Parts: sequence; structure tokens; C-alpha cells
Amino acid sequence: MATIDSRTNPTFDPIAPEEHERGRPQTGIGPGLLAGVVMAAILCFLAAMRQQPFVEPFWVISSFLLGQDAMQGGAGPTILGIVIHFVMSAVLGGVFTVIFGRTTMRRMLGFGLFYGVFLWAVAQFIILPLLNPFVATRMGTVWTFFLAHLAYGLMLAACSPTVKDIDAPERGYIDPLRREVRP
Repeated sequence: MATIDSRTNPTFDPIAPEEHERGRPQTGIGPGLLAGVVMAAILCFLAAMRQQPFVEPFWVISSFLLGQDAMQGGAGPTILGIVIHFVMSAVLGGVFTVIFGRTTMRRMLGFGLFYGVFLWAVAQFIILPLLNPFVATRMGTVWTFFLAHLAYGLMLAACSPTVKDIDAPERGYIDPLRREVRP
């Protein structure tokens, strides 16, 4: 049986990623954190638009551990909320990378939209009602929470490594943080 290699087939690249290559969790941490920044900015901006304290989303997040006392505000609930938010953003970014791997940017953006909507649905209709019903009523409207998760999914996908061009023999992916094409 003949083996295919770059000497007998110039279009074969032995280190090229497959059309849908599985990713490693650590690859999604950075994109997850960047997406978490965008999500937090949207939530904080929308809180301010509702004439609530700018850091209210972090108080709401910390109420998972501190209960409704977190809504009194202060540095403690704010810092705890920030830590919880960004740890979850990084973890969910890693999960995204493992599930969806590397593919073209168009597919990645579609996966990001799906992932954001999926996370919103699970949080809104399963996790919040079971663990902390107070949060479900405090995050403004359901659509505010939806918009923030949608932005998270899109930003996560936009920052995740993608395959440069599936049909090209010189397959690679674009690393958005370093702005370079890597094999």
C-alpha cells in the first residue's frame, strides 16, 4: 500500500489541520476572556442605561455565593463577581474550543452564534431558576441577557483560531491575537 507524502503529492501537507480539527482547551482561554470583556461591557452599559449602578451585573453574579446581600454593593461583591465572570468566560471558551475545534471563519461565527444562544438558554431556563431565581429577575430583561450571550458567542468565535483555507494545500490557521498565519 502506497503512502502519501509531500514528495509524491505536492498538495499533501502532513501537518495541515483537518477540515474540522479538535482544539485544545487552553486555546480557548484567551478568546473566552476577550469575549467575557465584551459581555461584561454590554451588561454594565445596559445596567447604566437602566439607571442602575454600572457594576450591578457583578453584584448579581456574586449573589450566587453571597445571596441578596451582594446587592448592597461594595468592593467585595464587585471583585467576587468579576472573578466568577472571568473564570466562567475562560472555562466556557475552553469548552467551545474543544467542541468546535478549528474550522473556517464563516463556520466558526455560526458556531459562536449557536454557542451564545445555547449558553443563554441553559442559563436562563435551567441554571438560574434552579440555583438562584433572584438573578433571573434582576438582570434587567431576558433580552439584555440574551444580547450579552450572543455578543459573547460572536466575540469568542471571532477570536478563536480558524483554518485559513480548507481547499488550499498550504492549510494553516490565523491566530487573531498574534495576527499571523501559522501551520
